[in-house]
Amino acid sequence: MKSFAHRQKTGIRYHLLDEIRGFAIICMVFFHGFYLLGYVFNLSAGQTLFDFFNPAQPFFAGAFIFISGICCRFSHSNAKRGGILLAVSLALTAATTGLSELDIGVDEIILFGILHFLATAMLLFALLRRLFDKIPPLTQIPLFIFLFLLFWNVQSGRLGIGLFSVQLPNIVTDSVFLYPLGLHSALFFSADYFPVFPWLFLFLCGSAFGIYANRGKFPRFAAASHSRPLQFVGRNSLVIYLFHQPVLYLIILGIQTMLGKK
Repeated sequence: MKSFAHRQKTGIRYHLLDEIRGFAIICMVFFHGFYLLGYVFNLSAGQTLFDFFNPAQPFFAGAFIFISGICCRFSHSNAKRGGILLAVSLALTAATTGLSELDIGVDEIILFGILHFLATAMLLFALLRRLFDKIPPLTQIPLFIFLFLLFWNVQSGRLGIGLFSVQLPNIVTDSVFLYPLGLHSALFFSADYFPVFPWLFLFLCGSAFGIYANRGKFPRFAAASHSRPLQFVGRNSLVIYLFHQPVLYLIILGIQTMLGKK
């Protein structure tokens, strides 16, 4: 995804944002590689690694979403970016649906993955930006953190935090149409799944921090360059996301074929 980690007025680039995003993308590549090894090529080592790192997945994905929220404050048109990303995400759904019809061991459709989510978040932010601009960032930040925690268990059919939570009605949780919101039946499956709730609130929390970044109030070390390779990865995250899985699949398939011939 093209990076917008600049401050608009002065041209200062916050390299740290690119670096964190790059690190998150690298974690995702390894995570998906472990999945392919374990659950497509049925290697026990891959299954072990995937299951071991699975609890960490929300953290590096969350970092990516949070930074995307910050960077939306630097974009001249979040509506345009969101529209382009929506088209890409729908093409990805079509592609994974087509692959599922082929007998190559890949049968997992992406119905509402992280690209679908980011497209939706950008479009919603573009629609509601004027409203958010009227709320001080120091009010937005704790509000969105609270809402993120409040909706954290929505996929489990619950709304609330800990003991202060309620079970949502079955008519909502069993819906076959509300999966983009995080509400779905037990039969629903998407190979990559990041629903609007609770992740939208993390994106919006990032957008509130982005107000300070846009004003040049981020610390100096955020503008310093720490790792050019991570910056490169962060600035080319969309391309890497779109092509890393087929590339990994072909590499693993190639290695497996070579070893099988020996």
